[in-house]
Amino acid sequence: MLPYLLTLCANFSFALGSVAYTRYSRILGDLWMNKFKALIALVGFSGVLIVSGETAIPQGSTFLYLTLSGMLGLGIGDTFLLKAFMTIGSGRTLVLFGFQPIILGILGYFILGQNLGEGKLIGIFCCIACVLVLSLEGKKTTGSWEVKGILFAFVGMLLDASGLTLTRYAFDMDASLTATQSNIIRIFGAFAVYFVLSFQRSRVRFFSGLKSLPKKDKVLVTLASTLGTFISLSLYLKAVQLGNLAAISGVSITGPVFSSIFECIHYKKLPSKYLIGALGLFAIGMFFVLGFYQNF
Repeated sequence: MLPYLLTLCANFSFALGSVAYTRYSRILGDLWMNKFKALIALVGFSGVLIVSGETAIPQGSTFLYLTLSGMLGLGIGDTFLLKAFMTIGSGRTLVLFGFQPIILGILGYFILGQNLGEGKLIGIFCCIACVLVLSLEGKKTTGSWEVKGILFAFVGMLLDASGLTLTRYAFDMDASLTATQSNIIRIFGAFAVYFVLSFQRSRVRFFSGLKSLPKKDKVLVTLASTLGTFISLSLYLKAVQLGNLAAISGVSITGPVFSSIFECIHYKKLPSKYLIGALGLFAIGMFFVLGFYQNF
């Protein structure tokens, strides 16, 4: 029960932060936003390590798996995630991201030997239908099928799932590993990616970007990064450490709902019929992916 409660709280925190991530990624760029939220998380986790005394650094393959997890999930994966936020919005991105149990179930089956379960095929069809509905909305609204934003979301989802699988593998290898230790190492892996990306793109001036924001926005982006990254990661990785990957990700069905609600509140508009339809397809898909149909 505890892993699922942790996941629920983590999704709520991330959904709150995701609305701000979309706003400030559009203002200062996704790379700046990724760097800022990772920095806030690094400060937070470092403080926890100092207070708790968990200063030991995991050795060998555990350290390597966690670093690679951070590079894939938090570094490259979050870059694609924020690009999707900027293109199609956080609510729609997280609806697509919600189909991650299918990916995690497959990865968990082949890498961790966890039970794949039934209903995944129906979930895949619902996922495809969900993509078509959101693409149709993009075509009606902007004249474009929004293929780029949807691809960004799916690549981000795949990389995030790969990162989570590697993290769980590291937990299974080292029983003494804590969620805080793993988060610190993963964030350093993410920073390695951001460092490389800074040279691949036009240089992002971190401090001048922060300075350019009004005081209210500085407070909001800091609060969003604390909720959406530090608190969310703390809760989610603890859940990953304790529970089954596919089942934990299944609880993430609340994430798209939370995010869509917060997005509608932020922009002061009702959800479109396409978004409601996508959420409906998502709910049907999760009904089968999580095996609820077996109770009928």
